[in-house]
Amino acid sequence: MNTRHRNSQILFATKAWLRRGIHFMYGAFIEPKTFDEDSKRHEFILNTILCSVIILLLILDFFILIASIEKGSLYDGISLASFSATVGIFISLLILSRRGKYSIASFILLFIYFIGTTYGAIQWTIWLPFVAISYVVIIVISSILISTRFSLVVTAIIAITVCTITHLQTRNIITPDVHWKYAWISMHEPIQLSIVLFLIAAISWLSNREMERSLLRARISEQALLEERNLLEIKVEERTSELKDMQKDKVSQLYRFAEFGKLSTGVFHDLMNSLNIVVNNVERIETTREHLPEVKDHMFKAVTASRRMGNYIRSVRKQIATDNSEGVFSLEKEIRDAVDIVSFKAREAAVHITVEIQDDITLHGNALKFYQIILNLLMNAIESCEDRTGGSITVRLQHEESHAKLTIADNGCGMDSATVAKVYEEFFTTKSYEKGTGFGLSQTKELVEKEFKGTIEIVSVLNEGTEFIITFPLQKYEDHPADN
Repeated sequence: MNTRHRNSQILFATKAWLRRGIHFMYGAFIEPKTFDEDSKRHEFILNTILCSVIILLLILDFFILIASIEKGSLYDGISLASFSATVGIFISLLILSRRGKYSIASFILLFIYFIGTTYGAIQWTIWLPFVAISYVVIIVISSILISTRFSLVVTAIIAITVCTITHLQTRNIITPDVHWKYAWISMHEPIQLSIVLFLIAAISWLSNREMERSLLRARISEQALLEERNLLEIKVEERTSELKDMQKDKVSQLYRFAEFGKLSTGVFHDLMNSLNIVVNNVERIETTREHLPEVKDHMFKAVTASRRMGNYIRSVRKQIATDNSEGVFSLEKEIRDAVDIVSFKAREAAVHITVEIQDDITLHGNALKFYQIILNLLMNAIESCEDRTGGSITVRLQHEESHAKLTIADNGCGMDSATVAKVYEEFFTTKSYEKGTGFGLSQTKELVEKEFKGTIEIVSVLNEGTEFIITFPLQKYEDHPADN
């Protein structure tokens, strides 16, 4: 067990040492130092190529050393010193790239490779496999490290060079050494060719790898942009919705003020009447102190008028209030307050309002918004009856099992089916701009559905009248006492 444990520790330590060594070598010789994505990709490929070439040249240098030792004076290949100098040149290019001059190093690499390959083509003809493959490598490297356009230029230069050398050699102006065609093939040549082929494969792999990474980055960026766009659209929609709600609140407030402006004459008229009643009855009390029954009658009339004034003032406060609090409230109370506030306008238009309430039903919600619903429908009904003789409006409240049913019916001008279809659209109105804003019924529908989870229906016949039927669910609220 101790031996196995020791061997495991040695293996683990060896793996850790190899990982640290590989990480150090990558950071020292290959890892890009630039920040631009394209520059990082080119620098990474160049450093990888240079490191691979240096390793391969060192291997070839070793083979040259072995061959020169084996053959001695009979060795007629490249000298060890000149080949070692070539290795030194590639090491210098790697150092130049690591110092941030990777573009210059790329051009120098291609130039050296081209000069060396061209020398081989002149010395041994272009039909030497090593020469032909080297030209292919030059074209591939120029395309990857510089650009595709530059590789086309390089291809044209190589084609001209190949044609020129071939022409000179066929005219015997240049006499190449072709003994390699008839010499016995040693293992050095296939090894050298295999190394070059592996170099081409490595370069292609690097190119594909970097392209795939670029595509992956592009897809990730595209997905991030798509998500950001969707998030932005959601934020814009939310903000637009918030602005629309704010705008609706402001328009609703202005609408209530506008309606109050229409009703103000009648409200103050009724207030003045009630105040006059109070004053007259108090004056009579002063002159009839000895007649107790008459005093009581005058006091009763004064108190009644004062209460009526209080109701008018409460209705005015509701008309201009912006309270959003919720609670349990009496439907009958809000209906009668709304009827009080429009009573003068109804009398002025010769319209009679009848209120029929079966039971005093309570509802949970915002009392002010329910009051606004009644007021909007009453104002709409009064205006539809203004040009008719004997106009009448009936407000009916009924308790039907788990629902409350509110009906406001008039015998006014009515509407055709096309108008009924558009009546809830914001700012749609059939009245003149002095009388209608086109906001009341759209606001009413929104309040019924959103605030009280109810429904609103219209039954209208042109020139006969209109009936609005509103239904509210009561199952959650009917047992609650009304708020004081």
